[in-house]
Amino acid sequence: MNSLQINSFILTKKVTDLADLIKYPDDYTINLSLTPQPFVKIIKENPSDYIQEGILVIDGGVILSFNNQTIVGHNYWDDLTTLWSYLLNVIEDYSTYGEGSCFYPDQPIEIHLKDLDSNSVVLSVDNKEIKVNKNSFFAKIIFEAKYFFEILTNDLMLPKYKHELKQIEDICKLLNLNRL
Repeated sequence: MNSLQINSFILTKKVTDLADLIKYPDDYTINLSLTPQPFVKIIKENPSDYIQEGILVIDGGVILSFNNQTIVGHNYWDDLTTLWSYLLNVIEDYSTYGEGSCFYPDQPIEIHLKDLDSNSVVLSVDNKEIKVNKNSFFAKIIFEAKYFFEILTNDLMLPKYKHELKQIEDICKLLNLNRL
């Protein structure tokens, strides 16, 4: 069976050696998908470092693994909040037009999503592509996006991200996904 994993992470210290980050990701990152508490603690203890006018600004990324092979790893990071918003826009465009794309917020890394057939989609990031089951992909990515934005609105009390939660609801309706 095909195994798709999608996880968010934040960087907890400055990266000066990309090879070291890739070799020892736990020394540099916190995986939000495992537990949000360390992430929430960092932000709450240092709000002026991470929150600007109600907007969270933090480096991180979205790891994508398929069949135990990492397609998008720790070496792909950017402003995490904006990256998740862009991913939602790609999915929304896909659900409306059958195709969606964007670039990472501050890097020339392209994300592209399109139909392969009635059951599958092709996701490419920086010209690396995977072909995945459409329903499984959308269920997992929407679940992770909702999880992330709920942490921001509920745990960090950042109401500006209620828009993304509403967007997720709208996407679920467009894609005929059950409520997550």
